[in-house]
Amino acid sequence: MEYFGKGLYLIFFALVFWFVHRAHGRGLGRLVEDNHRSHERVHHTLEEHPKGGTWRQYKQWMEDAK
Repeated sequence: MEYFGKGLYLIFFALVFWFVHRAHGRGLGRLVEDNHRSHERVHHTLEEHPKGGTWRQYKQWMEDAK
């Protein structure tokens, strides 16, 4: 049981490190704003192509949506 707790702490600290690394000094508001823009871009692309396509087509559509 002792190892389980240490493992959970290790996972927690790894997630915190990953988040701080990805934040690159941006504040929480900026991170939420960037994520919202990406989320809206995905929704816009899916609305334009409701029947879908191949992964390669999807990646191209996402590039075009920038």
